[in-house]
Amino acid sequence: MISKTLRTFTLITFLFALLSNTASAKLPVLEIEAIDTIAGFGTSIEASKVSPDEEVSFVLQHPGTKKEIFSVLSDDSGVALLDIDGSDLRKAGLYSVSAQAADASKKETGFVVYPDEVSSGFSQAVTSNRSVGLGDTVLLTVKLKDKYGNAIKGHQVTVVSSREDDTIDFASSKTYTNSNCEITFEVSSNETGVSVYS
Repeated sequence: MISKTLRTFTLITFLFALLSNTASAKLPVLEIEAIDTIAGFGTSIEASKVSPDEEVSFVLQHPGTKKEIFSVLSDDSGVALLDIDGSDLRKAGLYSVSAQAADASKKETGFVVYPDEVSSGFSQAVTSNRSVGLGDTVLLTVKLKDKYGNAIKGHQVTVVSSREDDTIDFASSKTYTNSNCEITFEVSSNETGVSVYS
């Protein structure tokens, strides 16, 4: 009777230990990679180290409040590839993306969408006065944006006058667009007439 009770107790102890080890076992950590891109161009996000044919849930957080959720099945090698179309990536800035599968813990990374090239349609050049006296100075502010309206910071700008003798100087020591995507020039002329700046 004692032997039977001892065997039962040993079995219960073994099962309890087995269950405890299973409960405390950590889920494998998947890996996630994302590629930086340019506004209006697509990118790829890859989650790896998951089981083959496993559903992987991706959550894409845009700059601001917009959020998108995607589900992708992993391939035979345990890789899930999510392609994001350029039409979903028109806003420049930092994006974050997380991936999670049933057999792996959640992992997060980020990627940057850079502004597209300068757009003449969205960029602006504004003067402090439309006319100026001989020898006087007018401020010319250039604001750079791409075709999606993204501000282009840290960009060098050159202004050229239609008249060689006009004077064009930077209004500050910075020779590139600031955090507001603006750069200001001091412009003056000693000739009467119309100057065209480009």
